[in-house]
This record gives sequence, structure tokens and C-alpha cells, in this order.
Amino acid sequence: MLTINLIARDSDLWVKIKKKATLRAAQDRYRLRHLDDIRARSRKNQKYNREYRFHWSLKNKYEITFDEYSNMVISQSGRCAICRIESDDLHIDHDHDSGQVRGLLCPQCNQALGMFRDTPGILKEAAKYLETSSTKMARKILKELNSLPPEYWGNVK
Repeated sequence: MLTINLIARDSDLWVKIKKKATLRAAQDRYRLRHLDDIRARSRKNQKYNREYRFHWSLKNKYEITFDEYSNMVISQSGRCAICRIESDDLHIDHDHDSGQVRGLLCPQCNQALGMFRDTPGILKEAAKYLETSSTKMARKILKELNSLPPEYWGNVK
């Protein structure tokens, strides 16, 4: 049991601490005896709570109904609005200033937009960077390949 030397045993605080320790021990014994039941209830509640939280966020965070969300999935053919990859896990993309829903995105595209702070200018610069760097890399590789002596290639035509 719990002992505290600094508090007199007859004080109200000591009684509260002792009751709390006794209650905690009883709860621990119950959990050990009924572990399988508790886990089964937890799994059942997790499924329910996941659905409830999803519907709650549609209504309260994005101000759309589940039917509107379903219509968006159907209109996008279950695909991401950016990369067009089919996904079962489409995230709702929204404008953080106005709160207006823009579409449904796969997790990767949704995170990418967030990383670029939803700023079109930064996205355009990133695209330009990718295009120029990949072109430079391709030119460098072709130059190196063309500089190889013919003996290197052997019978390859």
C-alpha cells in the first residue's frame, strides 16, 4: 500500500490518498480479469468512433454533408484531383482562409500542398525547378554517353 511519512495518518489528505490507491488497485485487478472483454469493446468503439469523427468533421469542420462528400468522390471517380491516382483514402482539400472545400486529394498531394503553403507561386517555381534540373541532368548524361569511345559500346548499335 501507499505510505507517506510527511502527512499525518489521521489527516483528511491521507484518507483521500489511501482511498485513491485502493480504488486504483481494484481497477487494475478488474482490467486484468476482463482484458479480453475490454479489448473487444474497444475495437467495436474504435470503428464507431472513427465513423462518428469523420461525419463530425464533415459537418463541423468543412460544413458539408456525407452525401455531398460522396458526390465529390463520384464526380472525381474516386481519384485524386491532382495526380489522378485512385485512392480509398481521399482527404478533403480546403482553402484555409475562406474554409471553402476545393476537392479531394490523396494523402501525398494533400501534404505536398500544405508543404508549399497552398501558394501557387511557390508551386510554379517548384515545377520550373524540376523541369530545368531534369533537363540539365538529361543533357549531362547524353554528353557523357556521347563522349565515350566507340569501343565502349562494342556491338551495340
